[in-house]
Amino acid sequence: MPAAYCCKYCGAGPDRGIRTSSGLHSHIMQSKYCRARLEREVVDSNIDSSDDESPRNLENVPHEPAEVVMIDEAPFNLPSDIPDVPDVPPTSYRVTIEEVEDVDAPQRPATDDTQGDFFLETFDGEAGTPIGKGEGTFQKLRREQKVNGQDPWYPFESQDEWELARWLILSGVSQEKMDAFLKLNAVQKGIDPAFHNARSLLKRIDALPQGPGWTCTPIRVVGNILGKDGNPLVEEVEMWHRDPVECVRELLENPVFKGNQNYEPCRVFKDEAGTNRVYSEMWTANWWAELQHEKKLLPKGATICPIILSSDKTSLTRFRGDKSAWPVYISIGLTEKEVRRKSNAHATILLGYIPVCKLECFTDARRSLEGYKLFHECMRMMLAPLVQAGREGVEMMCADGLIRLMFLILAAYIADYPEQCLVVGCKENSCPKCTVPPKKRGDHLVYSLYRDPNETAELILEQINGDSQEEFRAQNLRPVRPFWDELPYCNIFECMLPDLLHQLHKGLFNDHLVSWNKKAAIGGVKEIDARFKAMPLHPSLRHFKNGISSTTQWTGNEFKNMEKVFLGVVAGITDPRVVKATRGVLDFIYYAHFETHTDESLAQLDAAWFMFHENKNIFVELGIRQHFNISKLHNIKHYLDSIRSRGTADGTNTENTERLHIDFAKQGYNASNKKDYISQMTIWLRRRESILRLTRYLEWAVPGYEAESVQSQHEDKSVRENEKDVDDGDGDNEQDDQDGSFTIAKKAPVVGADAQTLINDYGTVDVLSYIEDFLRSTLPSTCTLLTQATTFSIYKRVVLKLPPIPEVSSHHVRDVIQAVPGLPERVTKNGRKDATAGRFSTVLVRVKKSKDRRDVDHPLNGLRAAQVRAIFKLPPVFGVDEPLVYVNWFTPFREPQANTGMFAISRSTNTHVRNASVIPVSQIVRSCHLMPVFGRSKAVDLGWAPETVLEDPDCKTYFLNPYLRHHDFYYTRHLYNLHIARLEKEAREAEQAAAATRAEDSSRPASNRPKKKRKRS
Repeated sequence: MPAAYCCKYCGAGPDRGIRTSSGLHSHIMQSKYCRARLEREVVDSNIDSSDDESPRNLENVPHEPAEVVMIDEAPFNLPSDIPDVPDVPPTSYRVTIEEVEDVDAPQRPATDDTQGDFFLETFDGEAGTPIGKGEGTFQKLRREQKVNGQDPWYPFESQDEWELARWLILSGVSQEKMDAFLKLNAVQKGIDPAFHNARSLLKRIDALPQGPGWTCTPIRVVGNILGKDGNPLVEEVEMWHRDPVECVRELLENPVFKGNQNYEPCRVFKDEAGTNRVYSEMWTANWWAELQHEKKLLPKGATICPIILSSDKTSLTRFRGDKSAWPVYISIGLTEKEVRRKSNAHATILLGYIPVCKLECFTDARRSLEGYKLFHECMRMMLAPLVQAGREGVEMMCADGLIRLMFLILAAYIADYPEQCLVVGCKENSCPKCTVPPKKRGDHLVYSLYRDPNETAELILEQINGDSQEEFRAQNLRPVRPFWDELPYCNIFECMLPDLLHQLHKGLFNDHLVSWNKKAAIGGVKEIDARFKAMPLHPSLRHFKNGISSTTQWTGNEFKNMEKVFLGVVAGITDPRVVKATRGVLDFIYYAHFETHTDESLAQLDAAWFMFHENKNIFVELGIRQHFNISKLHNIKHYLDSIRSRGTADGTNTENTERLHIDFAKQGYNASNKKDYISQMTIWLRRRESILRLTRYLEWAVPGYEAESVQSQHEDKSVRENEKDVDDGDGDNEQDDQDGSFTIAKKAPVVGADAQTLINDYGTVDVLSYIEDFLRSTLPSTCTLLTQATTFSIYKRVVLKLPPIPEVSSHHVRDVIQAVPGLPERVTKNGRKDATAGRFSTVLVRVKKSKDRRDVDHPLNGLRAAQVRAIFKLPPVFGVDEPLVYVNWFTPFREPQANTGMFAISRSTNTHVRNASVIPVSQIVRSCHLMPVFGRSKAVDLGWAPETVLEDPDCKTYFLNPYLRHHDFYYTRHLYNLHIARLEKEAREAEQAAAATRAEDSSRPASNRPKKKRKRS
């Protein structure tokens, strides 16, 4: 008998879905009552202990490892006894529920040498060795409050008063509105806070513990234009900044990050032989290990703290561009990148503001160069404390409460292309990483050396001193002393990492590939718009109902939604080489987004890049391009090396920086009086950080405390059409199935429906016969008969929980399956309502692997596409508790189409009638997206509609879309690519072995060669 897991606080057990220690841990963490009880036990047992910096951190409660799908694990290894789905079904078609190995089964507990399916290689040298225990900020504050008899929310008199103050600050309301709000009778007679106006509130907030302080450094810029008095004009500017060492200290010792920091490098492999390396976090890549262990530049036991900087000049006003700020942010690479990506985790701190000024004291010819000099001088002053901290190290306490000798070394600089050139000191027609000649940037086979920081700094210094060098001009450098020339162990060129937003989505895809395809397409922009309009709908896909040509302002999310269907749009109306070049770019973009890479997946990234270059000359032949000397196109050449050096690109994306602008620039500006706003922004930010710091402290110190989310009134509230939740009438009254793989409404929106309702409203032809087939296959002993009077409970949706995949997501992904009939035009009490089309999802279903000789063994063999027509439950008398689904089948997946690499399928029919089945919900793997194959036909003439194109008799064939989500790309494109690559590798190895055998045979004397057997005639 397996052990029964029950919660000792509330008594919940297997009847509530708790069947493992992991499930028990999850229940306690999610239940406020049970979590509070557990926290009280922890507090009682540690009340006098100061060894643990975070006694309220419950992440160390023993539980089973998180459920993940390991890298390259084929998710569809299905048992052989799941019935097949033939194109011509037998008279009694059966679909059975089988015990299938769980695709997200818990990984094996880690041992000394392995971590699940990963094999870990560590280094000797005691990197990250603690040198003592420390008392952190939170621990010190708790001790002082106990001594002084203060409540945790001091200086506020009650928790309600604190919550009110927190809401007023984080909501972004003006001080004038604060005064008006606090004067309301409902507030004064209700909560009755000790502060009755904004001034007294801000006085209390200023008394809270604060983080790194701000410094204003005045800078006097002397121009080259003479004034009326004959003296050079002077411009006075201010630089507001903080000590980067103190900012790092703030990030390191935050107990919220306990368990999310790593202090030593390692190498991770997918195989025990160490032939397939894994790259993910910065400490799994090469740079950290090379610096600490191979070059041996640091003392034994030292800990590297990789510094991540980012900067980006941004406009503070929406319609006027004359108000700008230039924030510089700082984070650390030993914190997990998933945490750094979350803006509400506060794992990135604002380091300072570069002054934005017009420099009118200089002539037009000189102004740009002086602007570059001002940037580097400001960055030199801002980062000056890092010089000693990188050379000698600084003792700092970490989130685990232990003190280490930290060496703060610049490891990454996140910036768009123009700012990358500004940072490294080269001109914008050059590569910020290598010395490729500007006119050779479009040649993917040209060899160029990486820039050397010492050599570059020497060339610049010689040029500044008047010793002109041909090499200086050849490398397209600027005569500006770089701020990084004294930073220890810093290779600024290697710090320039992939920029997914500007280089790929906005740059290579939208600015270039989309533009080229518009010119190459038969029918041009009009035809491309018509194909976008006809694309079937999906909850995770934005539908471009007006096409793409009429939109003038785009966002990164819109570019991503265009990418999802773009290959299906251009297939058939462009040259096959244009299609393959487009496919290469899209595959590269999706591979570049992987959160975990292996040597094998990096090989696929490189193959996608090579596919584009193999086919790019078609754009020259069509007269669309004359050359490909494009900086953003060249820069992606370095992605592979950057990932091997610093980890995957999702940890250094400029999208994160642009999101930080809302918190650290735009909201602060909106809270100012718009005059001398930088200084006011620093005050606003200091107060906001004090509120957030006390929030984290209360969540750490008070059992059961959980702060409510507060949305600023200045935060962008625009919602794109594809992000709107579909109101399907089920509400949020949902319940999980027994194993938690799907969720469905507790109460069906339609009850007591007969078979005729299913047939008429949902199109479930011959539904009773298919239900009988299902019952005979699953419950052969049942004697209950279906009749026309049998009633059903009908649901509008079921939500699947897709398992985490290290490459694309560390969390479960919500996948909505819909079966909602259309409604005619109608008049309600709220007025006339237009007719609405039905929404019937397409899905991938587990079936028996095909034995058809036309089918090829590949990762999708064992899956079948289908369209869901109805989701329903049988009456209890039938003994089937699981929801059932009526599906119409599509034909099996065979070989992908050569140019697009996508699988083409069509409706599965028998004598012109759709083949169908009734299956359990658990047999559905995920939703999918099917795109119509337009071919050479003109979409403007076809008249296909997105709501009905899947049923349109004129549309015969569909592509399985691999770009819908990164999940889909992994399963339907990457695993197939990997499968083919491994087959090719095996074939090469077999051929090499055969060649070696032939060579060995030929080197033997004739008498020693094995004799061939001859058959008698």
